[in-house]
Amino acid sequence: MKVLESAADLERFVAENGDCVVVFSTTHCPACMRLRRELENRAEIAGVPVAEAVLNRMPRRDAAVLAKRFGLAHVPTIVVFARGRRAAQRVGFAPIGKLEVWIGDVAGKREGGAEAER
Repeated sequence: MKVLESAADLERFVAENGDCVVVFSTTHCPACMRLRRELENRAEIAGVPVAEAVLNRMPRRDAAVLAKRFGLAHVPTIVVFARGRRAAQRVGFAPIGKLEVWIGDVAGKREGGAEAER
């Protein structure tokens, strides 16, 4: 899983990929650590690129800007982008299988998902 080190990294990642997932986390959050272990060797989930933004490893100003922009009150927070725009957001740990279904539906990457309905 790619690690985003600044707000600019996040902007680049979303611009380059369009459809993607960003996991906002911290190093001291148990649920974040659990999710990180599940995703650490994956470049994609449900067919879309995934990256992690570790807020307490970023410059404080960047972390504050991202927290405000995405309403990050709790971590982990998972944001799905579709065509470069925030399409869905959820808070907390979920097993990888549930995340794949949710992300696939939001990004339209699963048969019967959003793309198939268009």
